[in-house]
Formats: sequence, C-alpha cells, structure tokens
Amino acid sequence: MSERSSIFGLAAQLEFVQASEYYRNISPQLKQKFRMAFDTALEEIIVFPEAWPQIEGTPVRTRQLRGFPYSMIYVDDPDAVYIVAVAHQQREPLYWRERLEEPGRE
Repeated sequence: MSERSSIFGLAAQLEFVQASEYYRNISPQLKQKFRMAFDTALEEIIVFPEAWPQIEGTPVRTRQLRGFPYSMIYVDDPDAVYIVAVAHQQREPLYWRERLEEPGRE
C-alpha cells in the first residue's frame, strides 16, 4: 500500500500563506501555533480522511483547526487528499465550491 499524499489547490495555498502572515504579524509564536495546528490537521486528514463531516450534497469534507477559526476544506480522492480551501469560519459558506472544477482535479 502506497502512502497517500496531499495536493493543494492554488487558492488554498494562498489562503494558508495569508493566514500564516496574519498570525506572524501578531506574533511569531502565534504563527508557529497556527502552523502546528495546520500540520496536525493535515496529518490526521491524510490518515483518517473519512473522520470529519461531509458537506451534504458534495464530495467535500471539513476539518476545523484546533484553536483557530479556520477549517480545511478537502476532497478524499483515491490516491490523495485534495485541499480545496483553508477557510476562515466567518467567510461566506461554500465560497470555494467553484474550485472543485479546477484543472488537474479529476
């Protein structure tokens, strides 16, 4: 059995960078805590992709980051977990839906 990987959409990468920079501007330690929460969530998603709730009517699941108002929005594909968004929980729900059609995703 091969090890699963994660694939980040470009918009999700940008959201992660923006959130990291926001926390870095407050405190380098806070940025580090955000990164640790993110890394932990990503590892758990890769190992247990079906452990978090699926958004009704979609193939999408959501995993909240512990201690931060962000969720990782992802799709569990057969060989990889595709990260659709790193979404602030106060942002408009489902704003990322069009990303499910990004090139390179099948």
